[in-house]
Amino acid sequence: MFCKKCGNEIKPGQNFCLKCGAPVNDAPHPTPQPANGVQTTFQPVSQMPKVKKPSKFALMPKKKKIAIAVSACVALVLVITGIVVISNLAETAELKRAIDSKSGSRVYEVYSASYGDSKKRQKYDEVIADTIADIKTNLNAHDFDAAAQTSGDGAVEQYLSSEYGTLVSDSAIDLSASVSPVNQTAWDDLDDLIDSKENYCDGLYAYKTEQDYETAIDYFQGVLGSDSEYSDSVTMIGECADGYIQAALAQVDAYVQDGDIDGGMELLRSAQAYLESVGQSSAEVQEKMNTVMTTYADSYMQKAEAEFQAGDVNAAVGNVEAAIAINPNGDYQAKLDEYKMYLPFELYKEENVFREEEGTAYGNYHFMDGEISNDNQEFKNVIQVYVGNSEAAALDMDHLFYNLGGRYDTVGGTIFLCNEAKSDKFTGYFEAYGDGKLLYTSPKITTGVLPQDFSFSVSGVQTLEIRFCGTTGDSYWGDNTFGIANLVAKKNLPQQ
Repeated sequence: MFCKKCGNEIKPGQNFCLKCGAPVNDAPHPTPQPANGVQTTFQPVSQMPKVKKPSKFALMPKKKKIAIAVSACVALVLVITGIVVISNLAETAELKRAIDSKSGSRVYEVYSASYGDSKKRQKYDEVIADTIADIKTNLNAHDFDAAAQTSGDGAVEQYLSSEYGTLVSDSAIDLSASVSPVNQTAWDDLDDLIDSKENYCDGLYAYKTEQDYETAIDYFQGVLGSDSEYSDSVTMIGECADGYIQAALAQVDAYVQDGDIDGGMELLRSAQAYLESVGQSSAEVQEKMNTVMTTYADSYMQKAEAEFQAGDVNAAVGNVEAAIAINPNGDYQAKLDEYKMYLPFELYKEENVFREEEGTAYGNYHFMDGEISNDNQEFKNVIQVYVGNSEAAALDMDHLFYNLGGRYDTVGGTIFLCNEAKSDKFTGYFEAYGDGKLLYTSPKITTGVLPQDFSFSVSGVQTLEIRFCGTTGDSYWGDNTFGIANLVAKKNLPQQ
């Protein structure tokens, strides 16, 4: 007979399986005997089943059992992970040593040896990826400002060479030779970041060292948004725009000083177009430009007032006209009209003569840009007069008429003997008539007389007549020329 539970052989007389302790069902169950001496059937101890004593773990609470089990699992995982890490470290140690050597060729030598071993190649690619990420992080953490102001993009090259040798360089073999398609995007991003850093450094050099604002703006615009210097680049683009505007205004000022207001305004328009092309056409920049232009125009108005107070009305008018050209919306026209009232009326210009008559004697005149006097002075804006030979005591030559319109107070200039006639025997002078009335007779110019300044009143005069006169005293023929320089009518300036 065999145990129904474990299949162990059951010998006759056995009530329990000696192997598993299961009762034998078809065996007669012993009948308990009373303790009053009635005989009871006993089973030998050797035939009784052995019962296991419960373990300490079996007696523990359920929660504690779970905690122990989890701890055991964690320990097992850690052990397995440690084994894997140690294995990975061992497999990648040679590549990391090659990277630490900063040699692109050495890295490639180690990396290329993994061809055909996909698992090793995967681990090597992970190391390369970590290296690229570290380089990008360190690039963004490095401060290039001081070096950039000395060497521009050379600061980036110097940093990469010092920190990474030939891993990141223009050498034949750098880290790129060990970049698989898995890491190509990361490498391209690093390459773009390096270009961005070089643009930042070149921009800083152009701005801070050379004050070349236009070039600096162009470089700063090449700084990437992922570059740690991007925010500073945006700030410095604004600063360079300010510097560019100021430099442009300085050039405009040079144009205006040379009388080329149109050229100055064209330069300003070009400056505005450039700022728009580099993204500085915002309302804020336009407002800034308008403010600068207003300030700039006002500075010309201040110059105009100073020139007017100093008595140079021509310069005052020129400065007001420049202010109007720079800022057409400014309130400057009234001041221009006021100043123009005091502009000298240039009687030495032929176009300002509205009528002329011939006198009773021979003589002529010429409007000239300049002439040399008998004391070798050079006079500008000259009416040169030739005195014809005659034995007459006085010569009445040509008459010039000017329309003063009652706007002027004085007429002035300089009369002189021309150098070519400094030894000729003649006398030259002129007479001035206001509305037909003799107002003034000039000094008489003859041999040995030096240039003479003159001035006479023409207040209220509508028409001014200048009569050229002269004498020769005999029939002597010669150059017989004298000149009247800077003959102008002026309105007196207001009392200061």
